[in-house]
This record gives sequence, structure tokens and C-alpha cells, in this order.
Amino acid sequence: MRRSSFPVAITTAAALAIGLSACGSSDARAAAKTQPTAETTATKRAATPQPFAGTGSARLLRDAPKSSTWTLNGTVTVTGLGRGTYHQSGTFTSFEHWTAKQTITAPNGDTLTSDVVGGVIADTPTAAKIKTTETITGGTGRFAGARGKTITMGATSLSPNGNQVFTFHFTGSLTSTASARAVTGSVSPTPLDLVRAEIQAFNRGDVASAVALFTPDAVLVTSLGGCNPCIGRDAIRDHWSRAVASQTTIGIDAPHESGGLVTASSSLRSPSLPDGVQRAIGTLTVTISHDKIKRWEQTYDLKDPQTAKLFAAVGIAPSSATSTP
Repeated sequence: MRRSSFPVAITTAAALAIGLSACGSSDARAAAKTQPTAETTATKRAATPQPFAGTGSARLLRDAPKSSTWTLNGTVTVTGLGRGTYHQSGTFTSFEHWTAKQTITAPNGDTLTSDVVGGVIADTPTAAKIKTTETITGGTGRFAGARGKTITMGATSLSPNGNQVFTFHFTGSLTSTASARAVTGSVSPTPLDLVRAEIQAFNRGDVASAVALFTPDAVLVTSLGGCNPCIGRDAIRDHWSRAVASQTTIGIDAPHESGGLVTASSSLRSPSLPDGVQRAIGTLTVTISHDKIKRWEQTYDLKDPQTAKLFAAVGIAPSSATSTP
């Protein structure tokens, strides 16, 4: 087989179809011994593989002229669900094999993530046929906890300006640990769903997905890290990126949801904390508006010895920090 100039994956954004079985906490257990309702029926359907299909196209950007890594950006149309966008980054180890990470973003900012394995199955000097397998690993918002698998068949060609252009179609099935309220994709995630999705994205280092869950004019307030406040997605992205780089993680306990407001006990951990400080604790308060995070405010319990020691170590006086009672 002659080697063409197309050592790159064509992966599907078919995962967008998980809207057929999107995610959240289980609401149906209490009805297990009662008459089936629309909600329990939907929950059962969420646990059943759902068929789907779609088509898409994308352009490839190589990190360097002969680099083994690349990024891929494009659009996909899923039958019955409409059009979404996706971003992929990958590395090929040979012409017939490569791996990639894929993130699909729905119109409302909810995301799906997949692990991808693929390779060229036939080629000519100017084109190649490609086959990939996508394993859905999770998501944010209504897609939190999503699972599924797709098979993509694609073809590449060179455009007149020299860009590599990819077209593909996909088929497969999707399942989910979804709550019934999000199975059809037509019902918004709860405020607590969004908070949990934000924390999941942040803790796995997916800054793009985390920032997408904020409104464009969102406010993030925390005395630590010079974000008091950060206003707008760009400022939040910068702050979140620094926090992720320091391997900071967020935990919550005993969350309470009331209308569009979520409060919870919170903890922050990082290997870069001073000696003798394993975590800082306090209260997280999040305001949700139109299925997006409008305000994210972290206050700190300065009566906690470790939290107080952290503030003293970084030179933040108690009077300049918001403290929980």
C-alpha cells in the first residue's frame, strides 16, 4: 500500500447523540415498586443502548510540518439532534494506528468526551480511507456520566489551498447512567447537576469544558489565587488554568439546592500547599441562570487551623478574606 500524506484520525462527534440518554443523578429508584411513570420508563430507556447515526466534516491542523500530533476542528450533524461542534487532539504512532481525545460541545455548552483509536485502512497519493472507534468516557451538564461507543468511516482529500479536508459518517449505540429528566435532552440539568459537572471538568483538568459552563459575564470570587473577583470567561479561564496547573482539586459535601442557588461545604487541595496544610475548607455558593453558572463564590473558614495557616503563608490578612461563620 502506498503511504499518502494523511496520518490523522477522522473521529466522530456522534457522541452528541447521547442527548438521547443524557445524565444526572438517579430519580427513579423510589418508584421501583410502584406503577411505572414516564420518568421511570425514561430511566430504563437511558440504560438501554440507543441507535444513532450522523455525518460531519473537519479540517486538520498539524502542530508542525512533520509533527506526530495534531488538532482537528469541525462540525457534525446527528440525526434527530441537530448540529454540534467538536475539537480533537491526537498522536499517531504509525500510519495505521493513532489515538486521540475528543470533546464535543452542544449549543448550550454541555460537552461530551471520548477516547479515540483509529487508522488508515486504504489510501492513494491524494486521499485516504479511515476507520476509528470512539469510546465515550463522560461529559458535563446533561451529559455527565454518559457512556457509549461509535464506529466512524471517513475519507480525506486535499483542498485547493492545501488543507486536509475530512468527511465522515458514523453509526453505533449509546447508553448512559442518566437521570430520566435529561434522557431526551429537552429538559435542562438541575443547578446541582451543573455544579457537579463544573467540578468534574475542573478536577480532570478540562479547562475548556469548565469555562463553557459559565455565562459570558459570569463572576468568580475567591480570595486565593488573585481572583477577587474575576469577571467574564476570559478572566475565569486564566484563573482556572493556573489552578489546574498547580493540580488543585475541588470537593463538595452536603450540597443544598434552592431555586437557582446551590450551597455546599467545600474543600480545596493541591500538592503545592504549604507544609502542614492538606486542604482549605469553606463554603461554595453558586448561582445558576439559564442553565449556566452566573456566579461562583468560594468563602473560607478561617477558624479552621489549616485554612488559617494557608492564608498566613500566602500573606492574605483575615480582614481581606471572606470568612464563613
